[in-house]
Amino acid sequence: MNFLVDENLSPRVAELLAKAGHDAVHVRDLQATSAPDTTIMQLAAADGRTIIFRRHRLRRAPGPRPRD
Repeated sequence: MNFLVDENLSPRVAELLAKAGHDAVHVRDLQATSAPDTTIMQLAAADGRTIIFRRHRLRRAPGPRPRD
C-alpha cells in the first residue's frame, strides 16, 4: 500500500511502514509541513496514497456536500 503520513505523527511512522514493505512518505519528505488539509488530500490523491493522521477529523474539501 501507499501511505502519506501527516505531520502530527513522527516521520518514524513512515520509516517503519517502509521497512515493512510499504511505499510510505512523511509530509516533511514532500516539503508540505503546515500545509492545509486540502493540500495534503491533493498530494495523497495525486500519488494514490492513503493518509495516516492523528486528528479527530479533517476539514471538508471545498465543493458541494453530498446528500445523505
